[in-house]
Amino acid sequence: MTNPLDHFITVDQFAARYPWPSKGGLRWLIFTAEEKGITHCFIRVNRRVLIDEIAFLKWLEAHRGVPVGKSGIVRRVD
Repeated sequence: MTNPLDHFITVDQFAARYPWPSKGGLRWLIFTAEEKGITHCFIRVNRRVLIDEIAFLKWLEAHRGVPVGKSGIVRRVD
């Protein structure tokens, strides 16, 4: 039987598994989560933040090909 909390990981664990975002970039996403609409991807336990890995990756996939910046350039995440 799998543990229902297995998909919650720390910032360090996330950074070790994925090349993007960097630790600093991930911390910025956590800091600005409310304005970005991704509060559902993070759980705060005292000072520690756990990342819902599945929810974060789904959010990231939903933003694939979304125009970025004033130029309207589409950035792809592959």
